[in-house]
This record gives sequence, C-alpha cells and structure tokens, in this order.
Amino acid sequence: MTEVNKQRFYKKLAVTGLAFTLVGAGTLGLHSLNFTGEPTVASAAAETYTTTANLNIRSGPSTSNAIIATVKQGTQLT
Repeated sequence: MTEVNKQRFYKKLAVTGLAFTLVGAGTLGLHSLNFTGEPTVASAAAETYTTTANLNIRSGPSTSNAIIATVKQGTQLT
C-alpha cells in the first residue's frame, strides 16, 4: 500500500468510526429523553389527575382483556 492509500484508508476508518459513535450515542440518548411532555414515573407519582372520560381497568394490556373495574369520568386519581 502506498503512503497516500494508507492515509485515505485511515481517514475513512476514522470518519466511519466517528459516524458510528455519533449515531450510537444519539440513539442511546434518545431513549432517555421525554419528547411527549408526559411526566416521568417519579413525578407522576406526586401528581393528581382527573379522568376526562370513563376509564376501563383491564386484566391485561389489550382491549380484548376483560374489564375488571371502571373509573368514572371526573374522578381524581393520584
């Protein structure tokens, strides 16, 4: 390999490594950001919320799961 080819190779290697580092760090960092404006778990525990509609409490995370309780509209929850 000539000296010019070595320099190109190392330059490409450095740029590729930097790109992967930035993309990886950015992707990992996005998971910790809160884009929705919703409170975090810690702050949500100290807040009071009022239901704006009847709220079904289900036995699982799907609407196909059975309703085990209903919280009426206007109820305040902490």
